[in-house]
Amino acid sequence: ARIYGLKILRRNIEDYANNITRFFILSREFPPRTGNDKTAIMCHTKNESGALFKILEPFKKHGISLADIEPLPTRKKAWDYCFFIDFAGHAYDEKVKRALKEVGKRCIDMKVMGSFPVDSVKR
Repeated sequence: ARIYGLKILRRNIEDYANNITRFFILSREFPPRTGNDKTAIMCHTKNESGALFKILEPFKKHGISLADIEPLPTRKKAWDYCFFIDFAGHAYDEKVKRALKEVGKRCIDMKVMGSFPVDSVKR
């Protein structure tokens, strides 16, 4: 919060001394490209063999490096999942636009959560 001039709501919430926690700053607009960005999306897939491969293949095709994939149950029905995916690049980058267009066609639903500069926090 201090880095971005935000109010600290609660202190000492970690349960592990070397904990690293991600926080999100919500905005209606994406920040400008920095040349060192990540983008986060949510993809809801069908419960079928190869569903995850289908949504990841366009990233490989367009040379986009994946940073994180988190499966999340939708809680709509058993075995129904969506995936939170972080990857290198900004939503305004041409190769990212092309990959997202393909990914969107392969998902039940896809939302671009946002693009953001890669953190500069020393780990």
